[in-house]
Amino acid sequence: MSTKKFPVRIVRGSVAVKIYRQRSARGHESFAVCYYHDRDRKRRSFSDFEAARQEAQLMAMKLAEGDMDALTLRWDDRLSYVRSMELLRPLGVSLEKATGEYAQAVHLLSGDSLLEAVSFYRKHNPKMLPKKTVAEVVDELLMMGSHARAISICSRILFSSMISRFHMITDYCPHFAQR
Repeated sequence: MSTKKFPVRIVRGSVAVKIYRQRSARGHESFAVCYYHDRDRKRRSFSDFEAARQEAQLMAMKLAEGDMDALTLRWDDRLSYVRSMELLRPLGVSLEKATGEYAQAVHLLSGDSLLEAVSFYRKHNPKMLPKKTVAEVVDELLMMGSHARAISICSRILFSSMISRFHMITDYCPHFAQR
């Protein structure tokens, strides 16, 4: 950096943004990015020249394109925006849609965690249910019914009778049992 001649000018179209090198009283080096926006001089300081250069290039590009809304973002807000866009890009979802759906989901959950709700949903609604024949499901229901203590004797008799009839149907219609 000592070989660079300061101030460094970053030019895009008719816009120039300058980077000044500064030294504090303690001898620390910093870099100030300066530009004009709405007749006001804007100045941002960086401890790293590369970060200052990137900011100067971005501001020069935004000023040259007339994109003034981007200039109102603070540094940490801009980093958050860039990271959010990186996360959404592989999904093909816009930031507006993602934040809108997130806000609606949190509202519907009354402040509960969205990730917990999604985990609960996936646990109770698997995409791939195991393939079973009707007869296999009926056998599972019979096993569950025979182990349940809360089912009354009358209910067990009725349930067993219904299952027996169902088995008779599946025995006579093998195609039906395959579904």
